[in-house]
Amino acid sequence: MGWQGVFLGRVPFALLALFLGCVWLRGNRRHETEEPFDVLGAVTLFGVMLCLMVGLRLGRSIGWTSPVVMGLLTFAPLFLAAFWWSERRAAWPVLPFQFFRVRGVVISSVTMFMAHFGAFVIWFIFPFYVGNSLGYGPFTLGVMMAVMAAANTGFSSTGGWLCDRVGTTVIGTIGLIALSAGLLLMGFLDAESGLEQVALRIALVGVGTGLFQASAFTLMMSSVPAQRFGTAGAAVALAQSLGTVLSVAVTGGIFALSNGYHLGILEAIGSGSADNEAMAFVLAYRDVFWMGAAIAIVAAGVFLMGGLHKAGESA
Repeated sequence: MGWQGVFLGRVPFALLALFLGCVWLRGNRRHETEEPFDVLGAVTLFGVMLCLMVGLRLGRSIGWTSPVVMGLLTFAPLFLAAFWWSERRAAWPVLPFQFFRVRGVVISSVTMFMAHFGAFVIWFIFPFYVGNSLGYGPFTLGVMMAVMAAANTGFSSTGGWLCDRVGTTVIGTIGLIALSAGLLLMGFLDAESGLEQVALRIALVGVGTGLFQASAFTLMMSSVPAQRFGTAGAAVALAQSLGTVLSVAVTGGIFALSNGYHLGILEAIGSGSADNEAMAFVLAYRDVFWMGAAIAIVAAGVFLMGGLHKAGESA
């Protein structure tokens, strides 16, 4: 169906979700308070995200001195200032500033950002590894991604159950350590690696992500009153999305720099030109995956210390 099918195939699901939301959520409206929606906050927050993400992405493609890029990156802090101003005056802000004083929400959001910033390297570097280094097609890539998704889904459900019985801090920390280990091991893959090696490593990433996500949302929900679940959950989800999109811009740039560096080294020592690009790609691939592993293990430390500190306060 072509690459367009990846996007067009989502449209029916989005329409179905919209329909089901309108039908099922309508019954809850009579139980809700009539608080005004923070339109200005939503618009200015969208402006911040749009200008920042598109500006960073285009900067690598068309140059940082391009008028479009400079304009977008200039408007980003202006929208941020407008968002800050509007949120301090809104009756029911889209991002309440008191959340920044709630340890559980802060820890969940920060570690969610870090985890997805480190792990999203899989989505935009790993496909090129499967296609260019291993020589497989889209079907094999889809199977590998499905392995990770299945592990993520299964252990997200299990993670919530484990959090209730073992503890949110323990499960979240274990999940981030597993995520870091999976990314670290994926960095050891090369052009000679077998699919079973790839599958085991990417499954470990899925396991770790699933356990951590369940723990992060559990920590968030235990830190705010029930009427703030939606807003706090949206803040954590925003941190997740911000991590994934910034990962594309930042980690993609680091990969390009690393690839150029290794290519220059290989050419200087006189390797064959045909092998240079392939070898440089694998080396740069290793660098960004190991960087992702380092970010995930730092996130594990933040989650652990934050959870222990919160437990100490409760005691």
